[in-house]
Amino acid sequence: MEPSERGPARRPAARRAVATTRFPITAVLDAFEVWQRGPSPRRLAVLRRALLGVAEAAGATGAYLEVEAEPLRPISIGVGSIRRRPAEKAPGARFDLTADRGRVHLGRLWLDSSGPDAATAARALGRSLQASWSDEERRFSIERLQALDAAMAGATPAEVAGKLAVLAVYATVLIVVATILFRRTLTGARS
Repeated sequence: MEPSERGPARRPAARRAVATTRFPITAVLDAFEVWQRGPSPRRLAVLRRALLGVAEAAGATGAYLEVEAEPLRPISIGVGSIRRRPAEKAPGARFDLTADRGRVHLGRLWLDSSGPDAATAARALGRSLQASWSDEERRFSIERLQALDAAMAGATPAEVAGKLAVLAVYATVLIVVATILFRRTLTGARS
């Protein structure tokens, strides 16, 4: 059977996305999500190629990406002219990548170019990471609710009430600790 009779040659989805897209942000998002599901050297190589595509689209020859936002897997990768984490005052441009209107820190992107396309690329990459972060947060919440549901399955009303009372105590402690930390942050107090 000829290849044309079987259809197009099969390639992994992430490699196909990187190889065929004219939109590097889409390629890096696809490669990042595939890598998140199961990191491997091959998937990391695909992610590196996709990140280099973003850098080139921004007029840069190198990029360094740090992602450090639970529940996403942390990663630090450099491509092109920026293979290692740049110093804080390195030439080029550093962009903080955030979610939830700046309230959640997702990571940082360094590009060896600081033109207007660099800012646009960083903003687009930040939005892409925000989408991945939101998906992982949603998945993580669903798993926790499913675990709670499984723990409550078959329990008598008295057992459910006891478990809910314990959860209420944990929630109260968490709220008190969060309030203390928030007040310390506002006042600049140190522990």
